[in-house]
Amino acid sequence: MSGDGPPGNPTIAFVGAELEHERERRKTIEARGAALITTSGSFSTLLLAVGAVINGSNDFVPTIPLSVSLIVAILLFAAAGVAGILAARPQWYEVADVETIDQLIGPRWAEDPDTTSRAITAINRNTLKSLRAGNATMARIGAVGTWLQLAAILTLAAGLILQ
Repeated sequence: MSGDGPPGNPTIAFVGAELEHERERRKTIEARGAALITTSGSFSTLLLAVGAVINGSNDFVPTIPLSVSLIVAILLFAAAGVAGILAARPQWYEVADVETIDQLIGPRWAEDPDTTSRAITAINRNTLKSLRAGNATMARIGAVGTWLQLAAILTLAAGLILQ
């Protein structure tokens, strides 16, 4: 189902190439989701450590804006981590079921190559359509996570400036 078919048929090759591209895109989106989880967790841990040091110090008393910005930044990083988990989770997408494959290698096997190639291309098209929809959702969630991280960093910076 790689999209190969009769020589000279650009549609079959095109659909196959698009499907492979979308599968690679999925891997990239999943990796970005995992990176969101890792960086958000690291920044949250760092901020919690900074908060513990500040609370344990008698010499440094944080202003209310700094205290609030630390809390808000931790919450924003936590939300970004959740977005990363949602972006990296496996999404369902349509693939050829066993019955369809049985039909291809059964009755359709004896048909001419063009008919079989059209059937395979139709299956690839359905897989591509559902894969793209899932990837788009994952990418949107990942983008929200990235914006949440940026908001956390800006919130922390504002708190430090106001200190």
